[in-house]
Amino acid sequence: MLHVYGAAGGVPAYLKLFNSKLSFWENVEQLYLTKGGVLYEEAEYLLRQELREPRAYMMIMKSISEGKRRVTDIASDTGLDKSAVSRYLHTLELLDLVGFETPALEKPKTKKRLYYIKDCYMRFWFRYIYPNRDLIEEWRSAELLEEIKRDYSSYMSWVFERIARKLLAKVRLPAKPVKLSRQWGKTSKGAYEIDILGYTLDKRVLLAFEVKWASLKLSDARRILSKLAEKLKAARLEPERAYYGIVAREVDGKSLLREEGYLAFDLRDVEKALTQ
Repeated sequence: MLHVYGAAGGVPAYLKLFNSKLSFWENVEQLYLTKGGVLYEEAEYLLRQELREPRAYMMIMKSISEGKRRVTDIASDTGLDKSAVSRYLHTLELLDLVGFETPALEKPKTKKRLYYIKDCYMRFWFRYIYPNRDLIEEWRSAELLEEIKRDYSSYMSWVFERIARKLLAKVRLPAKPVKLSRQWGKTSKGAYEIDILGYTLDKRVLLAFEVKWASLKLSDARRILSKLAEKLKAARLEPERAYYGIVAREVDGKSLLREEGYLAFDLRDVEKALTQ
């Protein structure tokens, strides 16, 4: 089901289009990779209804989908002026198509912004369909489908991280965080990044998580958690109390990790929390 969510988002009308008698990939080929497929041109149609200059906006969203998430990077990639990119991004924010995140521990007005496409359908479409429409028009959908299959695990890592935030906002944690967001910055040893960092109102307690769209052995999970603790130390994040956790597709030895004081969650926890 998460694979479907990654491609269609939470829009009921799109989810209903998926035929339960077909595999996920057969549905993708039929709905997205076929001329006349219901979701093949839906994104462009929606944007043309909302925007006067859809081409510039689509260039920006394509750039974001390819990993250019800062204004300067988007401007360099698209050839648009930075001020124009900022204006276009503001419009996309108002339309709830694009959002941005800032480091969890930065002040609200910080300019350290990373932009992202909020809707999974739009993100999927701009990552796979928009830049490859020539293949679809040339009836080379099978070739494109294989490319998507090879990349989809990487794509799902981002989707799963968003789902993990929703999970952590619902489950009982040892401290109630006022915010759960990505944290990044630089130390004397170089740049660091923490997938999800939460903190209490007084910032005396931190909760740090790594998110992995993978099935982890106990040894892998322990290695990831150890590196997470090292990141906090290197970044000189030294609260009175720190909790370390991991959210993965599957965690071998999850109960043992919990007994050792770690916070460990997997798909079963996701399904339980998000269906309640």
